[in-house]
Amino acid sequence: TIAELFSAGSTDWLRVNPKLRTYWHTLISVTTVPLLTVAAIAIAIFEDVPMVRFVGVISIMLIMIFATWAWVLVTRRVRSIGYRLESRELKVSSGIMFRRVVSVPFARMQLVEVSAGPLERAFSLASVQLHTASASTDATIPGLDPERAAEVRDALAVHSATSATSATSATSAAATTAGL
Repeated sequence: TIAELFSAGSTDWLRVNPKLRTYWHTLISVTTVPLLTVAAIAIAIFEDVPMVRFVGVISIMLIMIFATWAWVLVTRRVRSIGYRLESRELKVSSGIMFRRVVSVPFARMQLVEVSAGPLERAFSLASVQLHTASASTDATIPGLDPERAAEVRDALAVHSATSATSATSATSAAATTAGL
């Protein structure tokens, strides 16, 4: 059913590290503080110009509204991310209002990449990105422990190799049956 398809909160879906929430909160802060600082400095420098003061105050209000909204949604966003390795595919579920489930068959995988930027490394997080020939079926699992990310990468590589061997065997058997 559709409810089962999007039930990333169920027990058979694996969760990302809760530190992802703190990481995303830090990104919001690192973006918001400089913007607020620039607006406050503009108001202080041009305090005699009413239009600059008005635009500065409106800017500060909009930045604070957006930052608060983003801050609140982070917890729900982290809870919405789930993944699971099935016998023939990887499924990644995400999204709060608009749920998305990406199913990538192991036979279609071309590259599995583990990445971690400087801030991610500071929080001991890594992301696993799965690439296919079609960009629309790429899948990313953010917020994993580096060890877990390596395990997922290795498991995907094993499944991919097994699928590729099975597909090659099936193609060879079909060609032999067809007399080619």
